[in-house]
Amino acid sequence: MHARVGPSHAGIAPLCTWGLANCHCLPGHPFPRTPYQVQAQATQARVKLPTDLVDVATAHGLRAGVLERYLAIAKGSGLLKALCTASPFIRDRVLADPLLGFKLLVEVLLDVGLAAFTEFKRTGGPDDRFSEVEFFATDLLVGSLLNCALVLFIATPVTLAKTPAAAPGLLGALAALPPAILAAAPKGVRYTATQRLAGLARTSALYGAAGFACGMTGQLAANLAAQVRRAIHPAASKAQQKSGRNAPAVTEEMPPIMRTALLWGAFSAGSANVRYQLLAGLDQAVLALPVSQRLIILPAAVTAAARFANNIVGGENFASMARFFGVQ
Repeated sequence: MHARVGPSHAGIAPLCTWGLANCHCLPGHPFPRTPYQVQAQATQARVKLPTDLVDVATAHGLRAGVLERYLAIAKGSGLLKALCTASPFIRDRVLADPLLGFKLLVEVLLDVGLAAFTEFKRTGGPDDRFSEVEFFATDLLVGSLLNCALVLFIATPVTLAKTPAAAPGLLGALAALPPAILAAAPKGVRYTATQRLAGLARTSALYGAAGFACGMTGQLAANLAAQVRRAIHPAASKAQQKSGRNAPAVTEEMPPIMRTALLWGAFSAGSANVRYQLLAGLDQAVLALPVSQRLIILPAAVTAAARFANNIVGGENFASMARFFGVQ
């Protein structure tokens, strides 16, 4: 896919103004930029380049499209700029995908909205809305963070230079694997079926580890919060327990931490991995359409609708697995 930042994108929000994935050079700019050209352009834009980008420019030259997109982000404001400044991992994936920030926003909004709607339907009435607020809040926070991590793990990083150096040994072999099983290979690279399957296994392990860590952290925090609330309001807890209302929040037995962590890990490595692999393939296919380069709203609408459906299916899968693991 090739795209250029031009007048047709001038009115689009900053999430989309730096061009489509794998953009090469912009009009009038040689490829790659030399260290002197990189520093001159950054100075003109009044942007201080991070050390790793300077190192890449010095060793291999820096792709003109990458530099343009980074400067567009650095001159902007908001959470996306802060994330890209703080984390090269996030920055390299945002530079490769003009909709990545939008996808993360959609994931969080869908998770919050659907979880709140489900909780509202599940609880018995106005008196019960906040009966398990600590469990609801931690599930919401951990679930949103996990969803964002799953999107980032499977996102393709940008190629910073024309001839990036390959790391030796095991690290080099892992870095050479595709981030997603359906990911398009960079120019001059061909992924074998073995590499794609190995990449799928790697992603499954990453997803499982992230899910296990989030599940354990979230359940531990929820249990501690419930114990603190019980200690602060023992009379209310006893009255609720005696009346039979809000029983799950006040009973002595807390949800099991290890079993919950295993549930989140298995769910992430299995169901979530398959669904996000398919989402990544769909996003890539839609973004490759010629019309998407002229009308960025098309891939944005498609990914939003697909992620809504994915959230619904994921919620049903998680509920079924929770019953199987005996934590619901």
